[in-house]
Amino acid sequence: MIVNLVLFVIGFVVLLRSADLLVVGASSLAKSLKISPLIIGLTIVAFGTSSPELIVSLIAAIRGSTDLIFGNIVGSNIFNIGVIMALASIINPLRIRTKTVWREIPISLLGSIVFLFLSYDSLNLIKKIRDFAKPELNFGYINQTDGVILLIFFIIFLYYSFIETKTGNSQEMTDLPVDQLRNRLTSGLFIFLGLVGLIISSNLVVDNGVYLARFLGISEKVIGLTLIAAGTSLPELVTSLVASYKKESDISVGNIIGSNVFNIFFILAFSSLISPIKVTSESFIDILVMIIFTFFTFVSFFIFHKKYFDRFEGIICFGFYLVYIYFLFF
Repeated sequence: MIVNLVLFVIGFVVLLRSADLLVVGASSLAKSLKISPLIIGLTIVAFGTSSPELIVSLIAAIRGSTDLIFGNIVGSNIFNIGVIMALASIINPLRIRTKTVWREIPISLLGSIVFLFLSYDSLNLIKKIRDFAKPELNFGYINQTDGVILLIFFIIFLYYSFIETKTGNSQEMTDLPVDQLRNRLTSGLFIFLGLVGLIISSNLVVDNGVYLARFLGISEKVIGLTLIAAGTSLPELVTSLVASYKKESDISVGNIIGSNVFNIFFILAFSSLISPIKVTSESFIDILVMIIFTFFTFVSFFIFHKKYFDRFEGIICFGFYLVYIYFLFF
C-alpha cells in the first residue's frame, strides 16, 4: 500500500509539471505564430489547466473505470466552486466585467442541467422517480450519443467565443523580439514532453488510485469525487488564487467557470465516446450538488451583488463543500 501511495503522489506531481510544460510550450508556439493572446486564453490555457482531468478521464475510460471518470469530472466542478472560488473570494472579493465571463456562467449552469438530463433515462421517468431512494437502481448512462450531443454544445460555445473575440478584441498582438520567444522547435519539444508526461503520470494516478480505493474499501467514485478531483484541479487552484491576489477577478472566475464548461462539454463527451458512463441514483445526487453550487454562483453574481462574489458568500460556499464531503464519506 505504501508503494502505491508513493506512486500515486509521484503521479500527481508529474501530472502537474507536465501540464505546466504543455501550457508553456503551446503558449510560446502560439506567440511565435502570432495568434491572439485572447484566443490562447480561451483555448490553450483552458485546455492546459484542464488537461489533468482530461488525461485521467481518458485513461480511466480506456480501462473501463467509469466511476473514476464520473467522480473526477463532477468532483472537479464541485471543487472548483466550493473550494477554489470560495478561497479566491476570501482573498479578494471577485468582481466580473468581461462579456466572456457573463456568457460562461450561464453556459456552465446549462452544462450541468444538460448533464443531469442526459444521465436520466426519460423512458422510465415515472418508475425511477418512484424508486428514487433505491441506490442500487441505475438512472442510466452517458453513452456515445450523449457524448456527441455534448460535443455539439462545446463546438457552439467555441464558435460564439471566437466570434466574440473577433468583434470585441481587434487589437493585434505586437511583435516580440526573437530572443524573447522560445523557438518553435523548443516549443514543440515542451508540448511533446508535456503530453508524454501527462499520459505516464495519469496511468500512475488511475492505477494506484483504484488500488488504494479497493484496499481502503472506498468506492472509485468517492476517490474520484475527492482525492483525484482535488489533485487534477490544482492547476485551476494555483491560477485562480494568484489571479485573485493580484485582483485579476476576470482571470480567476473565467478560469474556474471555463474549466467547468470544458469538463462537461469536452472531457465528459470524449470519455463517453470511449466507454459509456454509468450514472446511479447516488451519482444523481452528486450531479444535483454540482448544479446547486453552479446555481449559487449564478445567483451571487447576477442577483445578490450585481457582479460580485464576496467573502461572505465564499465562506458559505466553502462551508457547504465541507458538509458535502462529510456526508460523502460518513
